[in-house]
Amino acid sequence: MKGRLDLPALRQSLESLLGRHESLRTTFSWVDGEPVQIISSSRKMDVQVIDLTELELAQRESEARRLAIAESQRPFNLAQDQLLRFSLFQLDAEEHVLLLVMHQIVSDGW
Repeated sequence: MKGRLDLPALRQSLESLLGRHESLRTTFSWVDGEPVQIISSSRKMDVQVIDLTELELAQRESEARRLAIAESQRPFNLAQDQLLRFSLFQLDAEEHVLLLVMHQIVSDGW
């Protein structure tokens, strides 16, 4: 993304996305030994903002890439976590990278 970031507007957009797709608000639990889907009514979306502006210009992109790989490898807790995570890397005042990590269970079969 290039340009000034409106973080509240970004969060609102992501929460609208959650509102339209139940699968993104779903967790899984066990009831009587059977897996069940639990669909949350909450549309709150946490966007982790990581400021990389303190790094040297040459290091920012490589650090964003390293953090993106680490985040993509972090496991989901299907009983507690939203199945969609966002991280926003700020490279400078006008350049940002938005990372979306989605559990495969959300998109399998699409």
